[in-house]
Amino acid sequence: MENSSRFFEISKEMVKYVYVEGTDYFFYQGLVELSDFVVHAAGTKGNDNSEVKGSSSSDVIRRVKDERKKGVNAFGIIDKDYNTEFDEYIYPIDFYCIENIALLNIEEFYELRRALEQLIEGNIGVYRLWLLELKLVRNADRRVETFEINKVRELSDNIKSYFESVINCVQTFMRYMNLKSLIVKYCDFHKQKYGKENQIKYKSNDLIGKLPESSLKYVFSDSTYLRFNADIEKIT
Repeated sequence: MENSSRFFEISKEMVKYVYVEGTDYFFYQGLVELSDFVVHAAGTKGNDNSEVKGSSSSDVIRRVKDERKKGVNAFGIIDKDYNTEFDEYIYPIDFYCIENIALLNIEEFYELRRALEQLIEGNIGVYRLWLLELKLVRNADRRVETFEINKVRELSDNIKSYFESVINCVQTFMRYMNLKSLIVKYCDFHKQKYGKENQIKYKSNDLIGKLPESSLKYVFSDSTYLRFNADIEKIT
């Protein structure tokens, strides 16, 4: 029994876990730095022993803290969102969320990127203060023809201040702006206009293949990437 317990302790020390938001583990488990990690969603197990979908950054932080208390080598990767400070062993991506990574790296988002560039050119100071939505435009036969981007509601003052501090050009707008629902809606537009066989599947290994390399270098900021590697070296 003592030997069995010792084996468990050694095994626990050797295994490394990464917890991520929602179902984004489909993307992260293909990155080279995480090849020897067990990648999980952060949600607690359901009755059928499956991972709960839609876990948030707070779920990731809580899960990592709980696992660390048990002596588990647990790490967390979360969306940047509006956050500026992060706990130990928690690493933010250098994008608002994974949808922003897809927007900037997948060719099929070309029409959306171009539309955003035209929209905010010379008006970035205005559009970074609003939540945007994408509306499908149909022709007389009710077929999807194009789309338009509209302002929905003005953001709260604290979020405005954050975006004013990090968004100052088209590139940073697409990287840090909350465009998640707009990007998801564009995927619906693309599927309806160009056919189901051409739908954009960004929450899969397809996105990994679109990065310059399958590496966290293109997901984290330089400082976060260095911090992650330094923390990993402590246990290897």
